[in-house]
Amino acid sequence: MIYAGIQHDATDQTTGAPAAFHVVGTYTVDLRSKLTVAVILAFFNQATYSASKNPLFQTTATIKAVPPRDMDPVTWIYEHLVQTVEGETNSSNIFADAVLIDAEV
Repeated sequence: MIYAGIQHDATDQTTGAPAAFHVVGTYTVDLRSKLTVAVILAFFNQATYSASKNPLFQTTATIKAVPPRDMDPVTWIYEHLVQTVEGETNSSNIFADAVLIDAEV
């Protein structure tokens, strides 16, 4: 499955700007430390992202795992970000239970 992004209502802590669509902007995979760090860009909605507007803000997500070699890393990041992990609170994973938006191919 290929995803266009994550649908999730969030608010920028600095400006109060609302954002509802989030995409992976960049990511780094550290194979030795087994960490994946993704910069998630936040847009007002999917239409503003599709219109190539600038993101409102960004967040950084650190995942204590690396993508399997046989899987697209961005797909793996999206799927991992929306998982609810036992023992985590929603404050530690702001995208828990968010909705993945399928890409139109």
